[in-house]
Amino acid sequence: MKHRITASFLALLAAGALAASAAAAGFISVYRNSMDTAAQRGQILKLSGRSCNRSGANGTLHIEVGKLTPACAFRTPVIGRDLEIAAISQLARDLGLKVHMDGARFANALTFLDCHPGDVTWRAGVDVLSFGATKNGALAAEAVVFFDPDLVRDFEFRRKRAGHLLSKSRFVAAQLLAYVETGVWQRNARRANDLAQRIGRAAGSALLHAVEANEVFVQLGDERKAQLRNAGFEFYDWGPQTSGEARFVVSWDQREEDVEALANALI
Repeated sequence: MKHRITASFLALLAAGALAASAAAAGFISVYRNSMDTAAQRGQILKLSGRSCNRSGANGTLHIEVGKLTPACAFRTPVIGRDLEIAAISQLARDLGLKVHMDGARFANALTFLDCHPGDVTWRAGVDVLSFGATKNGALAAEAVVFFDPDLVRDFEFRRKRAGHLLSKSRFVAAQLLAYVETGVWQRNARRANDLAQRIGRAAGSALLHAVEANEVFVQLGDERKAQLRNAGFEFYDWGPQTSGEARFVVSWDQREEDVEALANALI
């Protein structure tokens, strides 16, 4: 990686804590996940106000931005290409904001895009990256990478105030060295992505969006969802309560026979 992870640029914390700090500091926050639709991209790129809130947000996974905060937190699942991220970054610059990328599934997105990490981060105008590891094999380890050292400022104090100053955190952070230096972050992500592709192919016409990471979004209907659950499959309900939509998430260590069983049930 072009920017070496060092103690000066690395902090352990939950993604929500960074999003809250970023909002207070005047950042626009981009959530990277696995859906990729023209409508969702267009919705982001049309934003021009000083601040906005996600309509219908609820629960602890959604960040509500204060009305006086010059930031907008996106929970829309999108994999952005470099030009799209650059466009969002330019929007932020026009509003006098910095850009924070929530990379909880950064490894999965990068593996799919098959590009250099810098192409979709600092080269595209991203100022801060949450480099996720917990969803890709690490134990409660996340890194915050500042591409501009001047932005670090009081971040360590913000981290402490948010309750994420772990005792002996260097032992948790040690995972990240092995995670990056051995290439396990890419191997785990590639495996999860490949298994998700298998599920996506089996879903056929029920597939809602192209599979571009380790998640699969499908429209099954309530009856079929109930049948799958009765057969022992666990998955997330998605979309409006009556939509019949579901989300399958493939873990980095998912058993291939489990994926094969689900694929057969979806055919």
